[in-house]
Amino acid sequence: MITVTSVGQLKEYRDSLEGSVGFVPTMGALHEGHLSLIRRSIAENDHTVVSIFVNPTQFGPNEDLETYPRTIEDDAAQLKRLGVECLFAPKSSGEIYPLGLQRGPFVDVDLGWATKGLEARTRPGFFKGVATVVAKLLLLVRPGTAYFGQKDWQQLTVVKALCEGLFLNVKIESVETARDPNGLALSSRNSYLEPSARLAASDIYKGLLKAAASARLGMAKSSLFEPIEQLWHQHVLDGRFKIDYLELCTRNLEPIEAVCNSCVVLCAVYVHGVRLIDNILITV
Repeated sequence: MITVTSVGQLKEYRDSLEGSVGFVPTMGALHEGHLSLIRRSIAENDHTVVSIFVNPTQFGPNEDLETYPRTIEDDAAQLKRLGVECLFAPKSSGEIYPLGLQRGPFVDVDLGWATKGLEARTRPGFFKGVATVVAKLLLLVRPGTAYFGQKDWQQLTVVKALCEGLFLNVKIESVETARDPNGLALSSRNSYLEPSARLAASDIYKGLLKAAASARLGMAKSSLFEPIEQLWHQHVLDGRFKIDYLELCTRNLEPIEAVCNSCVVLCAVYVHGVRLIDNILITV
């Protein structure tokens, strides 16, 4: 595996490739969720590029940019064992933002409520940062296919719209959310959780499963959420959970008040102060 740290090196490497190229963008602190995307890319492409870049423009002023897990040596070792051909790990944010973090071109995807609700409501500017860095990376790597996890369903929706709207000619493949044996969606931020908090956090997905099991066509949102809220009730009372949002949407992220044939329940929950997101697809 080669590791390139500058845009110039990446361009030179990319120009040397023949055949299909798969790409997995990450912020590092790799876990099985990332690895499942990478394995998929390796299986489906002649070459696989993985990026590790903690993107500063998608963090708000009171978020965890400085403390976000950074484990580049361990990450590189995992990628080498998997057979990844190239790791792009920019040596500084200036490689990606040569005009600085406040100046230069930025990409702002407007999908109505789909980019104003959910994560965007709590994290203003988040998707502008995501869309900008993803556009830059896709233009640099020029993959035929890029791989994203379904845990970040709203991000996945934004990235698909970004590629379609800017004619980037990249196929976006979504990969099912990887989970702990107890159901907790894998996330780099899970490392912030103590064992007892991690156990409590497993009830996030258990609640979503209960809702999916009870869902029937035309069921009101309030009724669909009853089993979730019942399971989470004691956690909320004890202060272990603070619910940021719990929403029912179409898969294109239009908010709805009753279950339709193909929809998604999305949530963000603070567990002992750590913000975790999850979702479940519902087909009736």
